[in-house]
This record gives sequence, structure tokens and C-alpha cells, in this order.
Amino acid sequence: MIPSVGIVIPVANEERTIKEFTNLLLEECQKLEQYKVQVFYIMDSFSKDHTEEILSTEFKDRVTVLNHAESTGLVSCYIYGYQHCIQHNFDYIIEMDSGFSHKPKHLKQFLSKLDAGSDAVFGSRFSKGSEYETTFFRKMVSKMGTIMANFWLSMNFEDATSGYQAFRRTTIEDFNFDNFISFGGMFQTEIKYYIYEKRKDDIDSDCDKVPFYRSQCRRFFSTTFFRRERCYKYRIDSIPIEYVMSDSTFKTGWLLDGIKILFKLKDNFNHVYKENKNEIK
Repeated sequence: MIPSVGIVIPVANEERTIKEFTNLLLEECQKLEQYKVQVFYIMDSFSKDHTEEILSTEFKDRVTVLNHAESTGLVSCYIYGYQHCIQHNFDYIIEMDSGFSHKPKHLKQFLSKLDAGSDAVFGSRFSKGSEYETTFFRKMVSKMGTIMANFWLSMNFEDATSGYQAFRRTTIEDFNFDNFISFGGMFQTEIKYYIYEKRKDDIDSDCDKVPFYRSQCRRFFSTTFFRRERCYKYRIDSIPIEYVMSDSTFKTGWLLDGIKILFKLKDNFNHVYKENKNEIK
């Protein structure tokens, strides 16, 4: 059976680059002969230029434009695209950005990892072999965001804020997306955390023997005293990617809001899955 792949790409006000980017994207998709690939552009209602017109006329039979009339921003477009792919039973779902910040040439790598058994594959701008073209300040913000997220949420990602990622449908179809709390770039960290934590863990009984056990120390105690690693329900993997920061502004308020959301994610974990009876808190 040929795996079906839905590529979710939110767009708004990108008439300057959308034609060139879509041509490149479709060239890469043509190379994926062993998959049934469909590109979904999620049109943000915020868009005021001719992006939708270009896509609908020049790529009418090659891509699908989904108008998200009730968009509240970028995150709502991601979720709208996810839900569309889930409802139409796509086997694999890939999230990426347009404007050449995410390179279509990485699609094959993502899909190969999923074919090999991974349930979620995350692009990393800080892995060996990756490239991250941006200002020193923006690079440091991304790196510090990853360090903070890993520490507070007890994760182990090389890049916790990248938005180029791929999933099996079965990995995300149980999400209650209405209960996600982030916006902007924090959405990438939020979904990574929930997937990272949705696992079967065979060390709980042993860890109960350790006094003053805390979630931040889980990996230390389990590997040091009991020589056991976490047993994930979902297999998580990553690939190095090339990333070019788009011409967007950065506001300090975004960083502060992101930190506030980060501190709420643990408490929100029990509310994001439709069925969450056996999850670790």
C-alpha cells in the first residue's frame, strides 16, 4: 500500500516568494514516487496580498488551498491543517513553512525516518550537519529556548523550537487541539513536549524507592541507579536541517509570553489527549 503524505504549510502575505517556493516544492514532491503526496496551503485570513490568487490560478491542480476563515494566527493554521489531514486519513503529516526558511529537499529524509518506524521526526538546526542562517541574537534565543525547555520539561532535544517536523497520523490524532495553550513559536515546543511525555515507562516502580524523587531528576535516577532508559510509546527521531530565518521582526514580548507558557505546559499535559487514563503525570 502506498503511504499517503499531507504537507501542511500556513501562508499569509507571501506573494513575493510563493511561486518560486511552490515550484521547488513540487519538484521535490515529484521525486517521492513511492508516496502519494498532497500539498495543503493553509490560507491565513490575515493575508491581504495576492498569495491565494497565485496559488489558485498557477497551481490549481497541483496544490490544495484551504481557507481558514476563523484563523487566530499561525498556530490555528497549523492545527487546521493537521485536523484536515487526520480527517482524510493521511498516513504521514509534515509541517513546514514557506518562504524558503524550510528546505523542501529534506522531505525525503523525514519520510525515510517514518518508514523506518519513527512516530515523530523533528528537524534540528543545532545537530551535526545542520545550518542555521540568522543573526547571532536570534540564534541565541532559539538555543536558550531549547535549553530552558529541556530543563524545565525534562526533555532531551537538540532543538525544541524548530517547526519543520513530521508525524504518523496515529501520533497526533488523539490530541484535543482545543486545549493547546501556546501561540507563535511556542507551539513547536508544546507539541514536542506532549509527544515526548506520551510514553510507557517501566521505571516508575523502581523510582518510587528513591526519596525526594522529582520529575527533573527522572533520567538521572533511572540511568544511574537502575541503568534503565525511558521506554517510549512513540519512537522519536530527528534530522539535521538547513534553516534560513525569514525577514520577520522580533519582539521581546514574544519571549516573555513564551516563558509564561513554558511554565504551564506540565499542568496542561493531562488535558491535551482525548484518552489519557494511563499517562504519567
